[in-house]
Amino acid sequence: MSQEIDKYLRLVGIESPNDEIENSIFINTNSVSKIEVDLDKIDPFTILSDIKKEESKVKENKFSKKANYFKRMVLGAEIANQCYMERTFGSVKFQKLVFLCEHASDMEFSTNYSKQAAGPFDNKFMHSVRKEFKIQKWFNIENKKINNFNKVCFEPMESLGNHKKFYFSYYSSSIDEIQHIIDLFKKCYTNEVELVATIFACWLEIIEKKEIFSEKLIENKVYKWSKEKKKFSVSDISTKLKWMKEIGLVPKNA
Repeated sequence: MSQEIDKYLRLVGIESPNDEIENSIFINTNSVSKIEVDLDKIDPFTILSDIKKEESKVKENKFSKKANYFKRMVLGAEIANQCYMERTFGSVKFQKLVFLCEHASDMEFSTNYSKQAAGPFDNKFMHSVRKEFKIQKWFNIENKKINNFNKVCFEPMESLGNHKKFYFSYYSSSIDEIQHIIDLFKKCYTNEVELVATIFACWLEIIEKKEIFSEKLIENKVYKWSKEKKKFSVSDISTKLKWMKEIGLVPKNA
């Protein structure tokens, strides 16, 4: 390899490959993507430009993740703000309302919902909620024993309601849809929200897999979700599915 190419490679921060390596390399830019470089046609300025573009993508990606993280926290804060005084409100109901409101508002967050006994659950998000709510002084979330039952309680802190300015900014186009979800489930039992969220998630799976929708398929998917779903009868699933259709609580493109 010529000294000139060596110089150009060092210019963009790339070590010279040894003679055994093929006459092309990949520049890995922070795992976002790789730029293939033909060493016979190397142009250091083009490479430098490409690297800067990739670095810009990395920064934008990190910014986007942070922005979406906070937007989800704000949505969660609005749900908790309206529901924390309800006797039936706890971590399961909170998570299911967040899940349904995200879809009702058409927010395409990078979420990590998994199939848990109580329905779709994003463990990383729930762990972050406890920390972020306390940092923002919106809520202190603690496990408490009430009447011999363990319950997750959302205790308001001094900055309760300060999320509102962000909420109205982020969700201005979907406030009505979110409010509709909150109003529907605010006073209902956790089991009801759990079943609706599970049916909704199963419906999303049907759409994603391009399966033919049917009530029987929903029923099968609900029961396969977890053995805990046996607490719901076929009639429970059928009735709730019919109700969801009637009020329009269905996935996009359903």
